[in-house]
Amino acid sequence: MDRFRTSPGEDSNIQERIDNFFSNAKKELEAKYGENPHFEIKSEKIELSDNRLTYMVYKDYFVAGVFKRTTDFNHLEYIFFSDFSRLE
Repeated sequence: MDRFRTSPGEDSNIQERIDNFFSNAKKELEAKYGENPHFEIKSEKIELSDNRLTYMVYKDYFVAGVFKRTTDFNHLEYIFFSDFSRLE
C-alpha cells in the first residue's frame, strides 16, 4: 500500500501516477498469466461524498485499486493498493 497526499490544485501529476500504477499491475498480470490477460478497470464515486474508488478486476477478483478521498483539511489523499495472492 502506498499513500500520496496533495493540497487542492497541486495534484497535476496524479493521473500519471495512477496510470503508471495500473500499467505496472497489468505487467504483473502479463508476467504471471501471459500476454493480454482480460481485465477491467472500473471507477465509481462513493455515494454522498467526493470520494472515488478506481479498481482493476481480473477473473472476477479485485486485484488493484486507488482510493481517492478528501481529508478533513481539504487535502486529497490517494491510497494505492494491490493483492494478486488470491489468483494463485
